[in-house]
Amino acid sequence: MENGASQMDEGRCDRRDSLPQPSLMHLLRSVVLPSVESLFQPDEIDEIRIVNADGECAVKIVAHGEATEAYLWSKDLGYWNEHYAQEKLTSELQDFISESTFGWGTFREPQDPHS
Repeated sequence: MENGASQMDEGRCDRRDSLPQPSLMHLLRSVVLPSVESLFQPDEIDEIRIVNADGECAVKIVAHGEATEAYLWSKDLGYWNEHYAQEKLTSELQDFISESTFGWGTFREPQDPHS
């Protein structure tokens, strides 16, 4: 590490530092919607809810009447970025779909919803 470079510059954050929580709108626009739109058809989604409590933020998604929940952010994280959070959510949603009754056994690759 060069002189003057912080740990944050190398993709880490000292756990003694408080990591600011991203806004709920930022999480929705930058993490949740891109993941959901890349894997689901619009008519498959019944509900999307972001739950923010006790220093953690999670998203609950209901598709075809089946629910899943995934953590988006926690005060205990040492490092966070939206790219990692979106990749993690996309992976968890792929697992959810492949284990659901509507997508049993299928592996959905993320698609660009705007193409």
